[in-house]
Amino acid sequence: WWQLPAVLLATAGGAVLLVAVVDVGLLGGALLRTLSRAVSPEAEARFARHEAGHFLTALLLGCAVEAVEASPMSALANRRLRGSPGVVVHAAALDAAAEGRGAPAADVDAASIVLMGGIAAEALAFRSAEGGASDERDLRLLLEA
Repeated sequence: WWQLPAVLLATAGGAVLLVAVVDVGLLGGALLRTLSRAVSPEAEARFARHEAGHFLTALLLGCAVEAVEASPMSALANRRLRGSPGVVVHAAALDAAAEGRGAPAADVDAASIVLMGGIAAEALAFRSAEGGASDERDLRLLLEA
């Protein structure tokens, strides 16, 4: 491949860069997520375990599950998911935190458990968690409210 003309390599590189920019800018990274999960069965399994952790903790704690979507491309069409696959849970404490007000301790506890349920489920299955950055961010916002 190193003997290919420089123009061909530059064109291919530019095309890949253009697709990446369009994916991030217009699709929220859905194409890249779809490709990475297709290439890595472990990434797909981690994602499924992580989201199942959110779903099951929400169900067990009585929080309403509003949406569940595993496909990054399908998630683009679902307003509740804001373009990202996963589980959308209605928790009163999260609503209160988003509005800048406090919530009863029991509601904060339930929302905290649901937020960390994904990381816990992934870590139990794989001995580490790679997902959950947005869950940690949401937990910090919840606890700071």
